[in-house]
Amino acid sequence: MPLPLEVWRIVKFGAVGGAATLTHLLVFSIAMAMGSTALEANTGAFCLALAVTFAGNRLWVFEVSIVQACMLVRFAVTSAVGFALNSVFATLTVDTLKVAYLYALIPMATITPAVTFLGYRFWVFNAGTSDRASLR
Repeated sequence: MPLPLEVWRIVKFGAVGGAATLTHLLVFSIAMAMGSTALEANTGAFCLALAVTFAGNRLWVFEVSIVQACMLVRFAVTSAVGFALNSVFATLTVDTLKVAYLYALIPMATITPAVTFLGYRFWVFNAGTSDRASLR
């Protein structure tokens, strides 16, 4: 029995997120090994991972064929919200609550992906999303 459309989108969204995370870690590691500063390595890795996220969500998760300027702006805003949420979770956990950073991973792995999925689904890629019975 095929998965319902939104469940399948969420599965694909997770796969794209995983690919973006692996991209980030790989690029960061290579840049550090080549002598970059942590800030330089993280900036380059974040930008490349963001490109993977945009392409994967646009082409595979939400199947949007035409990129509009407003889509890029909305994507950047939604991604910045995700970055801000993760920053708040990390700072609150480590600096305010004074507990191990591992506790920050819980909201970072649940709340932030949920918020960004909803932003991508209903604001960024909404115009091109079709509700076909199955996604390729």
